[in-house]
Amino acid sequence: MSHPENDHDPEAFQKWLDEYPRGALGVDLSEALAEVVTATQMHGKPGSFALKVKITPGTTDMGDLLVSADIETKPAKPDVPRHTFFPTADGGLSRSDPNQPSIPFKESDR
Repeated sequence: MSHPENDHDPEAFQKWLDEYPRGALGVDLSEALAEVVTATQMHGKPGSFALKVKITPGTTDMGDLLVSADIETKPAKPDVPRHTFFPTADGGLSRSDPNQPSIPFKESDR
């Protein structure tokens, strides 16, 4: 993935990453990576993380730039369990079917 035709410093991003803010971003990215890897292994589903870097002109006329970085993680999640409920006449939910007659001596009746 190298691009020999440009004259940009190939290590510029790594240098910036080591400095922003005082190296904490690299630690945060490592934690995001570990979180996504662990969740993917645990749930057998894909996950992702992304680094969003925003660069805006600074507040002075000295050529400074304001840089912010945000890490967004989307770790794999387990399926949400689904359970059957029945609507009640008053707008609630019940595990028992209100149209089904109750069975005498059923454990839940005791």
